[in-house]
Amino acid sequence: MKKVLLFFLLVLFAYNFASAQKKSKQPLTLEQVKTDFIWKMRKELYSNETIRRRLNKHPKRFQYPALERFALVHKKETIYDFLKWYNMMKPRLYPSGEFKTAIQAKKLLTYNDTPALKMLNDCDISVSWENIGPFFKQSGADTNTDASNVDYHTTPYPGIGRVKILKKHPSNNTLYLGASGGGLWKSTDNGVTWAELNSGLSILGISDIAFSNDATKMYLATGDASRGAGNIIGTSVYSEGVLVSEDDGNTWQRLATNVTWEIPGGTDEELIQAALLKINRLIVASNGDLLIGTSENFLTDEVDSGIWKYNTTNNRWEIKQITADAQAIVDMEVLNDGTILAAAENGKIYRSTNNGDSFSLVSSSNLPNTSADSNGLFPISRVGIETQENITYLVFIQQSGEFRRLVKSVDSGSSFEIVTIPNDNFTDTGLGRADIRLGFTINPNNSEELYISGSEAIWKITVSGSTGDAISLTNLNSWEANYVHPDVHHFEWIGTSLFVGHDGGVSRTDDYGANWTKWYELTTDLCISEFYSAASLPSDPNILYGGTHDCGVFKYDFDAVQLDSDLDAPPQWTNIKEGDMTSVIPVSRHEAFALYFPDGQVFRLSQTADWNWSDLSTIASSIEETSEDGIKFTLVRNYTDNALFIGHENLFKSTDQGASWVNKTMTIPAINDNNNPITAIELCANAPQNMYFAKQGHSNFTVSEPFIFKSTNGGDVSTTVYNPSINTGLPNLYLNRLAIHPNNPNKLWAVFSGYEDGKKVYQSEDGGTTWRNISANLPNLPINAIAVFLTDVDATAHLVIGSDLGVYYTNETYHKTGCNEPNKWVSISDGFPNAIVQDLEVVAVGTERKLRAATFGRGIWETTLTMPEEGCTCYVAIDDCLAIEETFYQTNNCIEDPSNDNCVGAYYNILVDPLNVDLTFSYG
Repeated sequence: MKKVLLFFLLVLFAYNFASAQKKSKQPLTLEQVKTDFIWKMRKELYSNETIRRRLNKHPKRFQYPALERFALVHKKETIYDFLKWYNMMKPRLYPSGEFKTAIQAKKLLTYNDTPALKMLNDCDISVSWENIGPFFKQSGADTNTDASNVDYHTTPYPGIGRVKILKKHPSNNTLYLGASGGGLWKSTDNGVTWAELNSGLSILGISDIAFSNDATKMYLATGDASRGAGNIIGTSVYSEGVLVSEDDGNTWQRLATNVTWEIPGGTDEELIQAALLKINRLIVASNGDLLIGTSENFLTDEVDSGIWKYNTTNNRWEIKQITADAQAIVDMEVLNDGTILAAAENGKIYRSTNNGDSFSLVSSSNLPNTSADSNGLFPISRVGIETQENITYLVFIQQSGEFRRLVKSVDSGSSFEIVTIPNDNFTDTGLGRADIRLGFTINPNNSEELYISGSEAIWKITVSGSTGDAISLTNLNSWEANYVHPDVHHFEWIGTSLFVGHDGGVSRTDDYGANWTKWYELTTDLCISEFYSAASLPSDPNILYGGTHDCGVFKYDFDAVQLDSDLDAPPQWTNIKEGDMTSVIPVSRHEAFALYFPDGQVFRLSQTADWNWSDLSTIASSIEETSEDGIKFTLVRNYTDNALFIGHENLFKSTDQGASWVNKTMTIPAINDNNNPITAIELCANAPQNMYFAKQGHSNFTVSEPFIFKSTNGGDVSTTVYNPSINTGLPNLYLNRLAIHPNNPNKLWAVFSGYEDGKKVYQSEDGGTTWRNISANLPNLPINAIAVFLTDVDATAHLVIGSDLGVYYTNETYHKTGCNEPNKWVSISDGFPNAIVQDLEVVAVGTERKLRAATFGRGIWETTLTMPEEGCTCYVAIDDCLAIEETFYQTNNCIEDPSNDNCVGAYYNILVDPLNVDLTFSYG
């Protein structure tokens, strides 16, 4: 018993230490956030008597990542959400882990306002981007088609992407949609078609939408309020604060002198911005003033969670209410008489009767307890506020995600009465994950009818006006028969139609959920999918697979033609597997491997008759490793011998379609001395026995750069190409991806995340032994993806990289050793959305070369790469290079030898000598 008590005291000490760290003026690091989160989860688990007894018998289950596996049963959704956010942030904050998001966002916005990069070249590569989806267009169907008959949904749990907020225009029936990472959209036909309003937006995360009282202005709260460590820190996409538009979203301006969204509390270089203060709610007071409800900021004690008001006199945001215990404001509403109610995540309710100039804490015996228990945990994690006519309802959700209490007020929140809910199923488990996502609304045509949803079900509650109790409770949907995608964020009404915004898009009912044939998956023209990866089938680039956040695996068939007699022709886009899928590896037109978050499960998906898909098997079960990074598992395939590789802490290989896996790096001390994940695996396209993988910093090395391993025999024997006694030239940053020259396995490139200026792309020509920085003029943004390709003209490698903002191109010619010319990269982002680029590939389709980019929030984009015209006179002006030779041919027959008999037409050979401006031309 003493050991148990001592252990628990250590738990409390560690948590209190982490909490104390949080309130210091030192910047909180990502690892401290993780520690804080872990101890909170442990305490919460330990507060449950049954779980506590089990943990006392098995104290190692408190250790991380063992906690993950144990907690999956009890709080798995909370763990999942944290890890998704953690894995977006870690590459960007590595190695210090410090949150300097305000500075990062400022750099991004400053760069976004500057002209695109320009190469000193008359023959730039040209692009014309097209959004290819996913789209679920109902070909030949009218708008009344039941969603169950919609093609393209072969999984029973279809979805398109996360919708955070829906908002009806105050004076008409236009519906506006804010996606968590996909921008702003509007529909004028009840959600049948959508038009995007993103041309003036630098950032595509939308947290909330509001209108001025005269409906002439629209306001946007930017960022991603639906992700983060609970309601506490940060966002997985950037924020630029609050924007305003006076022309229906066609153009936007940032508030606070239209320069940056400033909050007092920092030096010029550390101005606190919305990227640091996550905006959960944006409202307009009855007098027209703007207010926001925020989550805690960790950089300074001068900026806190609470309610902020915009001062139009000095263009500043001013704190009006600091929440107790640094708890986030999760909901705010303006009541009919102008009273403002605000709810904190610990259940405390704040009230203002002077348009938000001051707030008071509401005290009522009918409100649930909002004090921390003996373990330091608050019983409430979510509150929803809804008002209709002179009635206001509040719903309280427990930390566990279960329903706690429904209360009602008829005096603008001065007092509350409890609304009794008689259904135990609803009380205990009916809402699912409502502690993280909560939808709540009142029928505008019937103030005694409420709708509430968490992650798994939508419930209709009928309340008696005379007794104040619920007299009926109806579950409006189920997982398969009457499906609405889980994780509901928001409800909105247009007339008698109820719209539901969720992690899969938008759904609608026209008769209060009674007739399920009137629910729709309203995704026509709405492309907001958050892709982690995308890959085409090497033998047929007209087949494309991709893995997304929460909406599973998508397949795209560019041809959509009948190729197999036993299978019907597929639609263009097919949603074939639900869940969070981080990597998808095409096998054929009818089979793929998919890597599942967060535990590294690998599914083998197979297509059957009628284009239905099924899980042939769940593989990788023989891999016992887990990683603290959870989602950062890497899956690749050798198409020559059909071998699969997966990177956990070690590299595993399978030669039997994933039925069994062999650890190929167990005997290498440099790999097993830490539990850092393998962040990148790459095979040489035309010599796949040559492969590399990268792993982050090593505890025994005197330097902590990422180290890279190489195999020349298909991964069977790995040897290090990292020598700690040699300064390789790689930076101490997070290595996101590797790329290899298709024909030269000793030439490779590495791209890095983070915000270290001038440390983005590195090249090695000796198999990774030494590296050269070729970042040149790239903006100071994280680089997430790289693709390398050759042309038909010569063997020069052409590089394309994807960043947190934009796609950039260069080629080897402009990075020759000794050349110091600064403008070596050119932006090819014209027409491309301001979304995070997660994956890139270049494929040959017929005679054309296609570049495909997978984004986190705006689906997949494609462009035909138009290379410099053959025969044009291109030149490069380089200050300290003796000469650079550029040769362009008029025909594709002149690949290596222009004097070859098969070479038809003229070519130009241009020699540029900066020391002698004369140009030398030769003709063939």
